[in-house]
Amino acid sequence: MNPVRRMGIWAGRIGLGRKLAIALAIPALASGVATYLALTGAPPFGPHPSAVLSLLNLDLILLLALGAKSGRNDVAALPAHGCKSDWSCCSA
Repeated sequence: MNPVRRMGIWAGRIGLGRKLAIALAIPALASGVATYLALTGAPPFGPHPSAVLSLLNLDLILLLALGAKSGRNDVAALPAHGCKSDWSCCSA
């Protein structure tokens, strides 16, 4: 059996996708709170533009990764619902 296929089966068996989503959501939430505190100037961040920029970049990376994970699940669900790739069955 193909090693990539075996890894996919293993990942599905242990629920790796759900664990990855949770592992991305928790730091994204914490980073969002830290960014809010940095933007409002709350201690320990204070008004340091470099700290705000670093936190915004971290937010971007985490949310893009979470969006890619979630988007991959949406695309994978298309054939199961009988939808075409253009989502025409889902529009009202």
